[in-house]
Amino acid sequence: MDRLRKRYPLLLILLVLLSCNLVSPTTPALPTTPVLATTPAIRPITIEPNGTSLVSGIQGSVEWEAGRCCAGGVAGETIQLQADFEAESVSGVVQEMRVATGGMCFDEAKLDTVEWEPFVLSKEYPFQVALNWVGYYISVQYRDNQGDLSPVYCDDISVEGSPAAP
Repeated sequence: MDRLRKRYPLLLILLVLLSCNLVSPTTPALPTTPVLATTPAIRPITIEPNGTSLVSGIQGSVEWEAGRCCAGGVAGETIQLQADFEAESVSGVVQEMRVATGGMCFDEAKLDTVEWEPFVLSKEYPFQVALNWVGYYISVQYRDNQGDLSPVYCDDISVEGSPAAP
């Protein structure tokens, strides 16, 4: 037991907490804090896997296909994927957003090259299905009528492409 205690001190603490019912197996083992990175811009960029953030000012999210993990189709065909957008501002009304889709989450520097468009609650994006599994990402930044910018929010969906029937 001493060898285990020295080698795995956090495991021992977790076992004690579980046995005392202080935590449950569904309690996250690690804190779920946002990953922050600073850029030359005034505001920090916050990108989380689930597309939500704890940063104040403009709060928002983006979500593919109502939160589904996966979509699929026949390789070579184009499918439509729906993105749902949500944003609120404490100092104004969110009026615009800029969106980028592709093979990764984009940061604010990349979104600087994207045109602003009117804020909408949902929008469909075409995706050409590739053979096997591919990750498809969507990044969004919101702007309110005061010119305030939100952090960048990102979500992803896995798309499986199957071969066409012979």
